[in-house]
Amino acid sequence: MPKLHSKTKVLDGRGTVLCYAIDPSIWYYRESNGKGGYRSTKLNARNETEAVLEALDAYTAFRNAKGSANQPSNSSGKKKRKGKPIPVAVEEWIKEEQAKHEAGTIGASNMRNKRNAAKHLLEYLEKEGITSTKEITETTLDDYLIYNSSKSQLTLRSEVGYFNTFYTWLKKQRLIPPDVAALRMTPVVKVTGEDLQANPAINIEDWRVIWKEVKRRIDMYKQDQRLHPSVYWWQTFYAYIMIGKNSGLRPGELRRLKWKDVTVIDAGQRSKSDTRHHYIAEISVRRTKTGEPRQVPCKSGLRFLELKEFQKRYIERYYNGFRQITKDDFVFANYTRCEGRVVLHHQFKSAWGSVRDAVKGQLKGHWASDHNYTIYSLRSSFVEDSLMDDVPVHLVAQMTGHDVKVLMRHYSQLDVRRKTMDLAKLPIGQTTETRNIVDF
Repeated sequence: MPKLHSKTKVLDGRGTVLCYAIDPSIWYYRESNGKGGYRSTKLNARNETEAVLEALDAYTAFRNAKGSANQPSNSSGKKKRKGKPIPVAVEEWIKEEQAKHEAGTIGASNMRNKRNAAKHLLEYLEKEGITSTKEITETTLDDYLIYNSSKSQLTLRSEVGYFNTFYTWLKKQRLIPPDVAALRMTPVVKVTGEDLQANPAINIEDWRVIWKEVKRRIDMYKQDQRLHPSVYWWQTFYAYIMIGKNSGLRPGELRRLKWKDVTVIDAGQRSKSDTRHHYIAEISVRRTKTGEPRQVPCKSGLRFLELKEFQKRYIERYYNGFRQITKDDFVFANYTRCEGRVVLHHQFKSAWGSVRDAVKGQLKGHWASDHNYTIYSLRSSFVEDSLMDDVPVHLVAQMTGHDVKVLMRHYSQLDVRRKTMDLAKLPIGQTTETRNIVDF
């Protein structure tokens, strides 16, 4: 056999493109003949890149050459691989992903999103009349963006990403025809600047409105001792939003915080006239979206101190001190049922929606977005506030776990008011800033 000069596997390992040392300019496509040998054909390619592109045509030609000596044979006794019913394939994929989740390699939110994406994919494929994996083609998902046009582009991009993961699983299981598996099978979702403002930062005026509404609810429930579980909940929620806005942590990262991850530092007296002490917190984020632990400074160290002291008093007063809070307990734990379980994401999300809707008429919203504030807006606020305070971009990226490029893309539009005032310098001698709105 001639000495090989180069070879590369193609079509998900079903074939190989190669050239021989005797003449490296001539390329061939080769695949198994099902009998322990090979069949091959010469390609018109001049280099490896062109050979890889021509491989699919060669693969298809072998299967279209009925009656020829090169026609694949089943005489080896191997059964042809058949497609699986779509619901069965999806269920098997979800089971494998669930096993990864139980092993701790993927998070709860990732698993939940995959389940939701699988549900939407099943609904769409049923509408399209696709019942088996072998019926899936490179155009199957072309109309999905139209089918779900009411969703935001960010949501669609996320769902299509999960579909792509499912398709990759199908390829590994050899449940998609190889000539299809070699092609791009998911649509490209374009995200605009408006889509990137889906979780807008909260301006200072709106933040005061939201903050006051939460405090109002705490004070309201304190008036009736029987409603102490509600007081506990809203006190916990208050600490959650304050720490979230001053740390930039993702909601999932906040929820998973344990007391051993938090170090509170007394930074001393606030000023000569203000004798109160300023407390900062150093937060160690162990489980992150990117998989890389990081340390985050937080100006709301006092909120951690107040929350822990509140929890201790609550347990002592209403449950006779049934347990001690340890360093391994979650910061945002629920002790109203003597369990100390971490508060679930949907509970925080529901409370946020309740507060936002209650004060909706008083909120001005973000100048660059028509979207409502979400619980992720706390993180956006931290980023925008930090950039407005001239914190270097690379430091903000480190604190939030963002890629610098992504950070700049998401938060390139800063408060136009500051830009306006920088351009229109105050007259000499004027020491205070005034904002006289022109009515036109």
